[in-house]
Amino acid sequence: MSVQVTSSNPASFSWNTVSDSSGLTYHVLIVTANEKIIHWSEMFVPENSFTLPISLEAGNYKFKVRAIDNKGNFGQWSPWSVFNVN
Repeated sequence: MSVQVTSSNPASFSWNTVSDSSGLTYHVLIVTANEKIIHWSEMFVPENSFTLPISLEAGNYKFKVRAIDNKGNFGQWSPWSVFNVN
């Protein structure tokens, strides 16, 4: 799965969709460079994009995403995507 940061503050993210006949949602994980969790989507994201509802302090961050089908099967996490907020 390919992921990208589309803006930095508020941070917006997008990723390519994957297909599954049962339907899909996504988990999003955003952390600081030293692995402090900034956001973990407890509710699944129904689209292939997400905007963080808070502004981030200046620093380095990374995020990854994975798909979950409607049968409860989890896909693999995407590779980390690193971004910087000035």
